[in-house]
Amino acid sequence: MLSTHPQPKWALFLIALLFSLSFSTAVLAEGKDRKEILLRTGFMTGEFQGQDVSNGTFTTDVNIQGELWLYSSPRKAWMVRANLANESGLARARYFGAGLGQRFFFRGDSQAVDETSDGDFFQSKSTYSLYAGWDASLAQFLVVPFGSVLSSYSTLIEAGATGGLKKSVSPNVNIDACVSYSFGSSVASSVSVTATILKVFVGVGYTF
Repeated sequence: MLSTHPQPKWALFLIALLFSLSFSTAVLAEGKDRKEILLRTGFMTGEFQGQDVSNGTFTTDVNIQGELWLYSSPRKAWMVRANLANESGLARARYFGAGLGQRFFFRGDSQAVDETSDGDFFQSKSTYSLYAGWDASLAQFLVVPFGSVLSSYSTLIEAGATGGLKKSVSPNVNIDACVSYSFGSSVASSVSVTATILKVFVGVGYTF
């Protein structure tokens, strides 16, 4: 059923963001390693299907992704993420989501590591590092756009996986590229759909 008042359920996002921030704060309080802020751009594409709507595909060309990584070791980190995506010509956001996950490095170290050699102390950091991990998020997805007046949103619970590459350009700055693939299913929505979503992003990270 389509609604002439298609405002996203922002309360659900507020709960998701508060949960994510509370979780990251708890991890941060216990951790002793560094943190990293990442800002990326890229594209998102996918397909969806449901009983109340025609099957469809979408591709967004205006995308912003922000993440906060909380390292528990040089090769493992918790992650909090927010995504905003839109298509040219749409008056409303096509996708907005927030969630969390973990990242595991299986080649190279994500940050400087303290080492000693012949009694001398120094720090080393891999030029390139590869990582993979899992993601879980809550998202508002614009299923049926009808200009600026009539449209239909669905709230998705997403679960998926991410793989990526980091290139260190300085002790505190990284170039980061990642690919994510997720499955989503509607919850508490007037329009129920299932979706598969591919995200490809590149950006910069700053560790502190």
